[in-house]
Parts: sequence; structure tokens; C-alpha cells
Amino acid sequence: MIRFFSGLCYSFAWRLASNISSQAGRKFSFFWSPAILLAALEKFANNPELKCEAMQIIPNWKQILITSFTVVLAFLFFFPNPADASIRTTEEDNGTTLYKSFHQLQDSQQQSWQVVLFKKEREDDSEGKLKLRLVGYPGQVKIAHPKPLVVEANRAAWQAEDLFAEGSPSPNVGQYDLGKIIYQLSQDNNTLLKIPEANRNQRTLKVPGVIILEWKIVAGNNN
Repeated sequence: MIRFFSGLCYSFAWRLASNISSQAGRKFSFFWSPAILLAALEKFANNPELKCEAMQIIPNWKQILITSFTVVLAFLFFFPNPADASIRTTEEDNGTTLYKSFHQLQDSQQQSWQVVLFKKEREDDSEGKLKLRLVGYPGQVKIAHPKPLVVEANRAAWQAEDLFAEGSPSPNVGQYDLGKIIYQLSQDNNTLLKIPEANRNQRTLKVPGVIILEWKIVAGNNN
């Protein structure tokens, strides 16, 4: 019976830790499903003998609580930063390491965009530009070139250089140099990206602070 109650508490802690780690993009399989837990609780409620045994186990509640709490802390230790799990690292054949952050965001007109921040580092420790690639829905948006991307945060504004000034691989694709701007942004606030369109309008993307933190990790500056 001690194992029975420890199992219940352990399962609860495991599921809580999974909810935390799922924000980091991790998935786990569980031996204790909600249906099994409910069935076990129902069996316990309808069995007087189990209730009597449970009363004898109550003095061990501290040990059960400590065990459950330890499991939660263990998962928090192994997954301390949800942003880390969304960053992909790829080793390329030429000795270059690619760091990439990928997200999908909606603009002010409820259109989806692929938002990719990436940087390459070579074996000689030289770093490439911190590039932000924005990909809109084909046929729905046409990005103006050459025009900078306007970045706004904390009542300040910057202009990111258009890296596709001489030509874009597709009308719905833009790429910008975020190297100098990233150090000015705060992960405590949202950041606005104002994308210039060929029709002289602009689309606005709101980037949450947690993504800004992720970008800073890619850039090598997460202060």
C-alpha cells in the first residue's frame, strides 16, 4: 500500500514536471494515465480495508511529499530554460555550426509567418551575421526591397539592414541583419517587427519576450 500511495504522488509529480518540460518542446510517455489514476482512486474509495491501511500510512506523508518534490526539482534542473529546447544546433560538413530558432507568429492581419533567427560559427571561432528570416504566406504578402525592417521595443526603434536588398528568393521572403539590434532588446517586453510591403503598407509582428530571450541565446548574449 505504501507503494500504491507513493505511486500516486509520484505520478502526480511526474505529470506536473511534464507540463513544465512540455513548454520546452519535450514529450514523455507515462505509465500512469489519468484513467488508471481515477480507477485506482475509485477502488480505494469503495474498499474499507484500504482506507484502514491508509490511516496507518499517513505518518509517512512527509516522505511521500519529499519524494514527489524531489522529482519536480529534478525535472526543473534538467530543463531550467524553456527557450533552450527551441534552439536547434546543426554541425555542417565544412566545420560550420548552425544555430537556429524557429517560430510561427501571426501578424496584425492574422496572417501566419515563419520567423527564423540563425547564426553560423566556423571552426576558427569566426561568427557570421545574426540573420532574421521572415517568410509570409505565398500570394498573400509581397515584401518591399530594398527597405529595412523596423524593430520597436521600449519606446525605441531601430532599423535592421535588408540582406535581400539586391533580390529575394521569393516575394514573400525577407532577411535582415539583427546583430547590433539584439543587444538593445529586452526579454521582459514584447518587441514589434514592422515589415515593409511593396504596396507601401506594413505588417506588424509581435514577438514575445521569451522568444527574445531565445534569440539572445542564439546570439551568445542572454543577459
